[in-house]
Amino acid sequence: MNSKGAYQSASMHALKNIVAVASCLCMVLCSTACSPGGASSADGTTSASTDASSSEPVQPDYLKTYADFTVPGLRSYAESKMMTEYRPHTELGSRKFRGNGSIRFSQDVADDEMYYAVFMCKQTMNKPVSIGVEDANGSSHTILQEDWCVEGVQATGLPASLFPDGTAMTVTAAGATEVVMIVYKFKAKLANHE
Repeated sequence: MNSKGAYQSASMHALKNIVAVASCLCMVLCSTACSPGGASSADGTTSASTDASSSEPVQPDYLKTYADFTVPGLRSYAESKMMTEYRPHTELGSRKFRGNGSIRFSQDVADDEMYYAVFMCKQTMNKPVSIGVEDANGSSHTILQEDWCVEGVQATGLPASLFPDGTAMTVTAAGATEVVMIVYKFKAKLANHE
């Protein structure tokens, strides 16, 4: 075999070894990341399988809440997973609706508090969705604009000092968009961890 042939043979052997090592590494990473006991949800919690012999995937809590798609289900999730660091807080209102809608606040929001919406939305076709705060005069301030609904539980907020005298949280969405929302208020310093 000439030197060119020997070089090509050695190169092919090295390439096969690299592919074999990469394949093994990929299999190890996939078996670790994709196993039911090692999946992480969007909220950062790790789900654990209660039955190691079960082949059923474990559904994260936020997906169970989304599948339920009710105000009580969302409230339970929000109170146990999202609002724990924002105590004390007050629920200002909740609602499930289709298309455009609003939730009137049950009480005033002080300048040192936050407007905070925990919500879920569903669509049959991707359409823009926006959430804002409205005052008694009908003026509004958009706090979130999305190109379409994301599957899961989301939250958005605004310090009341940036839009004083808010009286409602509003949603602007296509008529087929379903929304479940709960609006809270809490002291802005909780969000800043002061």
